Amino acid sequence: MKRVWQHPEEPKTGKRLWRSIGQLTGQPASKTWLDREFQDGAAEMRSEGELESSRRTFMKIMSASSALAGLGLVGCRRPEVYIKPYAKAPEWVIPGRILYYASAMPRPGGGTPLVVNTTEGRPTHLQGNKLHPDSNGGIDSQATASILNLYDPDRAREFVSQGKVSNRGEFFKFLDAKKKELAAAGGKGLAILTDEVVSPTRVRLLTALQTKYPQAKIYRYEAFGPENIRTAYAKAFGPGVMPSHRLDKADVIFSLDADFLGDDRIGGNSTPQFMSGRKAETSADSMNRLYTVESNYTLTGGMADHRMRVPASQTLKVAVRLATLIAGATGDTALATAAAAVKVNGAFDAGRADYDQWLKCAADDLVSKKGKAVVIPGSHQSEALALLAIAINQALGAFGTVVELRQTGLPETQCGNIQDLAKDAAAGGVDTLLVVSEGDPSLDTPADLKWAAVQAAIKNVVVLSTRHRTTLARTATWAVPATHFLEQWGDTRSFEGTYTIVQPMILPLFGNVSDHELLNALLSNEDTPPYQPPTDLPLAP
Repeated sequence: MKRVWQHPEEPKTGKRLWRSIGQLTGQPASKTWLDREFQDGAAEMRSEGELESSRRTFMKIMSASSALAGLGLVGCRRPEVYIKPYAKAPEWVIPGRILYYASAMPRPGGGTPLVVNTTEGRPTHLQGNKLHPDSNGGIDSQATASILNLYDPDRAREFVSQGKVSNRGEFFKFLDAKKKELAAAGGKGLAILTDEVVSPTRVRLLTALQTKYPQAKIYRYEAFGPENIRTAYAKAFGPGVMPSHRLDKADVIFSLDADFLGDDRIGGNSTPQFMSGRKAETSADSMNRLYTVESNYTLTGGMADHRMRVPASQTLKVAVRLATLIAGATGDTALATAAAAVKVNGAFDAGRADYDQWLKCAADDLVSKKGKAVVIPGSHQSEALALLAIAINQALGAFGTVVELRQTGLPETQCGNIQDLAKDAAAGGVDTLLVVSEGDPSLDTPADLKWAAVQAAIKNVVVLSTRHRTTLARTATWAVPATHFLEQWGDTRSFEGTYTIVQPMILPLFGNVSDHELLNALLSNEDTPPYQPPTDLPLAP
């Protein structure tokens, strides 16, 4: 029988605990709800008779349903599939044993070297590659979780044309016809939107496309990329140059809203390099020091020795004040000129008088460790702040020691930005847009860009996407399913610039297309794509 709960009387004094407004105000209905196991609408069985009746009714209904299913669906069954043994066992494959392969995950800024665990032909786990020269065997959470995208049930599986499911052959017929039009027009009207290019093969293919179609244009866009830092370094050192920070060589680190231990990638091994400077095994050992200026609490701020919390609007003013103090301590006139040239609305004022003294101490600490000190700007900060950080690091002698320069992808002179694409589309200069990017411009572009109007002005939009449920894929002329990086051959460069091979662990599960394959098909004179999935094998479920 049902147990009746005896609730204790509420205390007359002290703190009262309550679950609802009704219980707090003493409504009679709330007391009834406390005694009832189920609320209105739920099945209640208050007696053994009702319980037995309910069981009997349940068995009647399920028996009738089962009988109907057996009579009406007798001809429906799954197709027979026979398990066949290996006629010739693949090399190194032992059932139940893990087989390891070296590969890499292509990412904006630089690829992550990996060791892939495979079990009987299926990749099952990713870990860092200790043997790679630019890796200490470490791996971040995003790279570890990327294997889940391979088996994601929402992955794009079909070729979709104008919202209707099509097939691979129809798409390449469309592409072949488009290639003939582009060849006759010299590529006029063709636009390619890509993310940051770190693959030498993709760079070669895009360069070859510009040679074959001289009037075609390439644009680059990343919603969360370090565009301002890229622009600042292009102005200071030349197109395509980006920094790589070696925090293991730094004694003093000053972060200007840069979460380099969290979301901001400033080097391939920034976290282990930073932590290597925090080890003091003997009394003679010293530790690095971290100063952080930020508006939100981050992982980097949590590890800081000295942290200043200021509004985001004050970050540039902090940088100007810091540059002025360092210029005065070092006598660097170029830095003083750069600080004076930055236009800010008023001087630094965080509401606390001791903050200026805090900055003076930080500036003295940076100058005392000249050659082993660095200032790191946040990736989402302004171009003016990034340029000022470059000037500060130049005065501190950080370049060549703590900060190394590297050449990345396509130079700035060979591609435009998303604003350039919007202007060209509005002027009628874009007839066909090929999107080879992980992002979705219909969702992550600035609101004032009005992407819907940009896309409406383009006749043909071809999207290579891992998901067809995005707004861009649903409204595109063609939505092409993209491969996972574990399903394709490729290459990338690590954050430090080391060339790294990307090798497939498994055939494309759904006959998807890689970015290299699509660009090569647009470049090739052949009428068939370079890869065709076997026609005598069923696709994976």
